[in-house]
Amino acid sequence: MTREQILLETQHDIAEFVSRMEKCPFRAELQCGSRVVDAKSLLGVMGFGLGRVTTLCIYSDGNAGSIPEIEKYIVR
Repeated sequence: MTREQILLETQHDIAEFVSRMEKCPFRAELQCGSRVVDAKSLLGVMGFGLGRVTTLCIYSDGNAGSIPEIEKYIVR
């Protein structure tokens, strides 16, 4: 499992992030506090609201590493 801190600041960011995650062949979830949603669910991700740092959990048997398509949303 890989974890990354993600920040989505606009509605466009959310839509683009979910669109990119939908193309990934592995399971991924976003976590904020005790709430967990499917990272490929537009409504689920929108439920967290804008401007909140969330944790992206990527579940992959192989080495998923960092996903280049979502680099711009990762908080360093």
